Amino acid sequence: MLDLTKYQGIIFDMDGTLIDSMGAHLQAWELTCQAFGYPFDYDYMYGLGGVPTLATVDILNEKFGLSHNADEIAQQKHQFWLGLNQQPEIITETVDILNYY
Repeated sequence: MLDLTKYQGIIFDMDGTLIDSMGAHLQAWELTCQAFGYPFDYDYMYGLGGVPTLATVDILNEKFGLSHNADEIAQQKHQFWLGLNQQPEIITETVDILNYY
């Protein structure tokens, strides 16, 4: 494990660092793509993991020659994500570091 004694603290974001929420986000993206007529490619969308939702919509619009409203799609994707009601798994390695402090 990393020598943590030389650090006073570490700042974490939660999504994808402390919890693994990628599966739920991909499911929400699949539903969103179906709703708005984007072809869904799991590997392509996985590669966009970590990209903000609005930027992802811009990328999809450019890729598929569409002009959907990014805010509308982001809201719908968020609703799909909430509807999945999944409990993401904790990433134990980073939680161990968090517990150190």
